[in-house]
Amino acid sequence: MSIAIANLSKAYGINQTELKYSRPRASRAEEKRDMVEFSAKSQDYSFAAKMLANVPDVRNETVESVKARMAAGKYDIPSGTIANKILTDYNNRQISL
Repeated sequence: MSIAIANLSKAYGINQTELKYSRPRASRAEEKRDMVEFSAKSQDYSFAAKMLANVPDVRNETVESVKARMAAGKYDIPSGTIANKILTDYNNRQISL
């Protein structure tokens, strides 16, 4: 059931403006603030993400070491190791045709 403001103002002899805005306003101390709390897990994730942002994507020391060994002719990987890696990677792929 809906009661119009005009009908209430007539019934109680109140001005419509007074009826609309007669609600007392809360003081600043009474106002409720929205709060957000993050779980410990999300805080840990945030910390880890910040730490990972400082880690370089490429390990320059390793790259330079391999380059130097290749230039000196001392970088030797057995062909069986290479073939095994290729076959393992090929078998692990999920190819849908």
